[in-house]
Amino acid sequence: MPHETLARFYIQITQKDRRDLERVRGFLERPGIRCGRLHNPSVRADPDYWRFYVLSASHWAFAERIGSWHPRKRELLAVRCRW
Repeated sequence: MPHETLARFYIQITQKDRRDLERVRGFLERPGIRCGRLHNPSVRADPDYWRFYVLSASHWAFAERIGSWHPRKRELLAVRCRW
């Protein structure tokens, strides 16, 4: 999630272990949280860095079902997703 409150809101999930990230993406998609494709944004910079985004149409569902225990991220989800 962006640090700046005026920045475009996004939910990005990142991980070094592609298999773990594929499982997380599957767990999110089962209850209907739509996600973008799993990809490596820069193979040259870090070949083991993987990420995907939660699609904007699923931000509210992510906030409601998953949420966050991180204080700043919890607040961002509540404000941006009206949760």
